[in-house]
Amino acid sequence: MAGNHLFGGSLQEWREEVPVISGQEATLSQNNSDGDSGGSISPVCDSSNLSLCSNSTDCSINGGYWYSGTCNASPQALADLTIFNVFASVSFASVSIRNDGTAESVGCTLHWTNGTDSIYDVTTNVDPIPAGGTVNVDVVGLNDMSSGRLTIDSTNVVSESNESNNVTDY
Repeated sequence: MAGNHLFGGSLQEWREEVPVISGQEATLSQNNSDGDSGGSISPVCDSSNLSLCSNSTDCSINGGYWYSGTCNASPQALADLTIFNVFASVSFASVSIRNDGTAESVGCTLHWTNGTDSIYDVTTNVDPIPAGGTVNVDVVGLNDMSSGRLTIDSTNVVSESNESNNVTDY
């Protein structure tokens, strides 16, 4: 088109003569934290802005901890349940469970088996236990409970580093 007098002497002249169509051009500006156009760059996911990280990879790269769908500056508080005392008789067991973790546990299930069966003989619900708290749970079965294996359903209740705490043979 350059040199064509119908459209002007050059492409640049032609662009300058043609009116701008609405929405054809956009003006970019970067707002600072005060909302004005001061030319500063908007914050991004980094060690000072962990809440802006949108996935676990970016979060961990910047020193954060990903849980509850967001990046956090400190690790998630966890429950850590430990079976620390068992009193058993023929068809009854009293079990003491302690929460050594830093957060209240969720409700869970205590399973008892005689140690040889792959199917649990007795299950008992355990209410949430506050951090540092203990609870006694009574388990009543139809079989001889003078020995066996107790297992706490560890989903969301046992720290991954101490998962062995939730199984006790007696």
